[in-house]
Amino acid sequence: PALRAVLVRTFAFVLFGSALWALLPLVARDRLGTDALGYGVLLGAIGVGALSATFVLPRIRQRVAPDPLIATATLAYATVLLVVAWSERYGVVLAALFAAGAAWLALLSTFQTGAQLTVPAWVRGRALAAYLTLFFGGQAVGATLWGGVAELRGVPFAIVFAAAGLVLGLALIRRYPFGRFENLDLSASRHWSPNPEVAPLTVQGHRIVVSVEYSIASEDEEA
Repeated sequence: PALRAVLVRTFAFVLFGSALWALLPLVARDRLGTDALGYGVLLGAIGVGALSATFVLPRIRQRVAPDPLIATATLAYATVLLVVAWSERYGVVLAALFAAGAAWLALLSTFQTGAQLTVPAWVRGRALAAYLTLFFGGQAVGATLWGGVAELRGVPFAIVFAAAGLVLGLALIRRYPFGRFENLDLSASRHWSPNPEVAPLTVQGHRIVVSVEYSIASEDEEA
């Protein structure tokens, strides 16, 4: 259940959040009238915003629980989408994308941390694989979706629709909360010896396999 919450929330954000990455080139060319250099500067603003967030996020996480942090960052990202959809001023969009970078890093780092902390160590690799599959899959599906919507209804409509989807997606917090998974104890149980003492048996000078079986009472199977 803990990992399921992380995966559902990740996919819900990336599906709508990918609209920025998919449609920003069109916004830069058609609405802002800039060239390849100008578009590169816009992307750079996202990177600088994300880099700046790394200096303050650790302190914020000490005071703010994951769900309120995710909600705040999601609302900030949705606001950026509205600015990108409607503003025709390059400087305004540039400043908004700086905030988008910070919000993007806050969200993705929280999701990825959750994917690692909600499972025991022995299955962590598979949990991260599932997380990355949904993350990149959500970006691929989202980019295709918002490109199609922009083709039919225009770029501003597609971006605004994506922003609305991000806000509505916050309703998942109630059904898939992060807070209850913060203090999971996933350490291995040590109530029996991992290496029971068995006399070394040999057959013609070669060691044989030793198998140890544990019988579980039917009424204890679920536990």
